[in-house]
Amino acid sequence: MSLINGGGNARVTNDAITQAQSVLSAPQLSALQQIQQQQQAQQQMQQLMRAANQGAAGTGSTTPPASTAAGGKG
Repeated sequence: MSLINGGGNARVTNDAITQAQSVLSAPQLSALQQIQQQQQAQQQMQQLMRAANQGAAGTGSTTPPASTAAGGKG
């Protein structure tokens, strides 16, 4: 269950799918392909999050919060 929940570290590659076609049933192969798609989607999400965090880290770091910049009490 850990692979389905994202807890595993094993990547499902295209080669693994190709090799599995000769030994897995159609529903099993479909499940393996779904795991591969989930892994790819998770990887894309992580890349987007990293890019967003890097962009956020580079902006606003020298500007004080609006409440103190306008003379308000922070």
